Amino acid sequence: MMPTPAYAVYTLVGEIPVSATAANPFNTGGLLNGPFTSYDISFFDPKTQLDYVADRSNASVDVFYAGPGPLHNTQVESVPGFVGLRAGTPAMPLPVGPPAPGVPTPITALSGADGVVVVNGAAGAPNQHQLWAGDGNSTLKGFTLNNNLPPTVTPTLGNPPGINTGGQFRVDEGAFDPAHNVLLFANNAETVPFGTLVNAATGAILGKLTTGVQLPAATGIEQSVWIGGTTQRFFLNIDTAGAGGIAAIDPTANGGAGAVTHFYDLATFGIGSCGPTGLAVASGARLTVVCGSGPVLVFDPNANGGNGALVAQFAQLTGGDEVWCDPTTNRCFATGLTDAANANSRVVGVIDFNGAAPNLLQLIATSNGDHSVAVDPISGEVFVPTGGAVAGAVCPNGCILVFADVAVPEPASMTLMMTAFAGFAGLVWSRRRRQS
Repeated sequence: MMPTPAYAVYTLVGEIPVSATAANPFNTGGLLNGPFTSYDISFFDPKTQLDYVADRSNASVDVFYAGPGPLHNTQVESVPGFVGLRAGTPAMPLPVGPPAPGVPTPITALSGADGVVVVNGAAGAPNQHQLWAGDGNSTLKGFTLNNNLPPTVTPTLGNPPGINTGGQFRVDEGAFDPAHNVLLFANNAETVPFGTLVNAATGAILGKLTTGVQLPAATGIEQSVWIGGTTQRFFLNIDTAGAGGIAAIDPTANGGAGAVTHFYDLATFGIGSCGPTGLAVASGARLTVVCGSGPVLVFDPNANGGNGALVAQFAQLTGGDEVWCDPTTNRCFATGLTDAANANSRVVGVIDFNGAAPNLLQLIATSNGDHSVAVDPISGEVFVPTGGAVAGAVCPNGCILVFADVAVPEPASMTLMMTAFAGFAGLVWSRRRRQS
């Protein structure tokens, strides 16, 4: 039987409540009822089907289970020990603990948790299973994980209080190199931003990559990713003057302190404005780049002898933040975007890489501030933290929205299928009539 072609229609299929903690500054009346409104990176661990979300509202990393059974799409753990929402200004001393209810909006650059990475094995350490998360006081916290449900999360490698990266503000986005067991995290809120290379086995700081020195001069650095195989490089989004760009980093250079081997200035590829934020590896070792002030891009760093090439750009999607690519469906999900046709909307753009060229499949409506995403490569479910109400949702105090692909036949295929069905029904009726 010939398969029927289908296209993606992602719909809201669930909402996971987020448990408040005693650290939530907006608890009232002595109750743990503070809303889930401030969060950062999501990271999905396919080994255990657990989604890890940096939750600044509750000074934790929250863990949600996407696998089968009675715990499906529920919160199973909350990893404490982060500074949470922090009030004050950069000129003020860092406060102790979260602010009291009613204080001005806390400063994100002083809050945690922020960047999150889950490690599953590395060269020479196949059983290594770790959670790494950046905090708002310039520390990087490491935890050992097991495969239980809920997972046992054990502080390790200098945690608490964490590994001091030497800055004054948060440790944000990160990526992992399994070939050399090295992490790269962005200290993006500093006056002079820098990246920190860390040995995941020991917690030792291997090197610093400072903007204006090892990295191009920049006002900020954002998400990094690792591409292995014949590439063996970190790629790091850098917000430079002009369009911004992507730095390729060899973590083995300079005796393991790292070095930039190439900088892809997006202006040289015809991009007028970008300010790159989100970054993820799509099929074919291509990079999906979310721009804070421009379109979503697809970029191939290995094209043209390693000089790179712009594969596609989606002008319909602008001003986004994060992105996650699912290797099972070959689709990428870019978040925090403004639909160019409706400046007041926020969407998740679903980009498909199964055809000859990347194709925009769908815009999933979300709410303002929804900028984080992760995907389960086993079930295909998409997890989007939200701090507000979304059409069809009933969690005005925040939750994790779960979207699933309901594949439906394409219109032309549906017509052919219905025609074929009608013909088959007529044939059956005709045969029955002759036999009666």
